[in-house]
Amino acid sequence: MNNSRAVIDSNIMVFSAIDTDQSPLAEALWRKLKKDSTAVYAPRLWVSEVTSGIHKYLFAKVITPEYADTAILSALKINIKFLDETPELCLSASHWATRLNQMAAYDGFYLAAAESLDAPLWTGDKRLVNTAMQLGLSWVHWMGDLE
Repeated sequence: MNNSRAVIDSNIMVFSAIDTDQSPLAEALWRKLKKDSTAVYAPRLWVSEVTSGIHKYLFAKVITPEYADTAILSALKINIKFLDETPELCLSASHWATRLNQMAAYDGFYLAAAESLDAPLWTGDKRLVNTAMQLGLSWVHWMGDLE
């Protein structure tokens, strides 16, 4: 897979925006991507997922409404190239969701995006990485497994 670009899932941004035990790992990944001049991509649903992820912390009263607003606006300023959800990407996402044995196609969109770009996928979701490994997908990486 091409190392000059990468796909990231929404967890990476949420963990960067909200102070959690996962935040140092997400921030280290962002530093590596920047240092390596890696172009960062995501399917367009990333915006909704980041907003929802940050909102979960607001709903749980972990953060204030002001903090949530700032986190969402900051996340949306990150230089990410979004892939439109074309019919081809949607079909591929559905096929990936089937291979992952998942009812929803959200993770499938990230795999479809990475596959279409011939780029690695970085995620904060260990379950997704474990399932990908079982499928023989060496290009799906957990954010804590920096090389």
